[in-house]
Amino acid sequence: MQQFFFNTRSGGVLVRDYAGHTLAHLDEAISQAREMALNMRYAEKLGKNIGARQIEICDDEGRTVKIVAVKHVADKGDAS
Repeated sequence: MQQFFFNTRSGGVLVRDYAGHTLAHLDEAISQAREMALNMRYAEKLGKNIGARQIEICDDEGRTVKIVAVKHVADKGDAS
């Protein structure tokens, strides 16, 4: 099991995930980030401005291992 953190970036603002989640592998972390992105897209449809947000998946050493661009998740089914 690995610890993954899901930081959210919007422009120059970074909101850090200090709790993280323990998951079996990176594919699970990507699936979770995509679900988070879909929820953000739903909020956008309800009128919330999400801008150019992205979810940065980081490992337990703080390295970014994958970036999921919120705007691409619902449109293309894949991100970054």
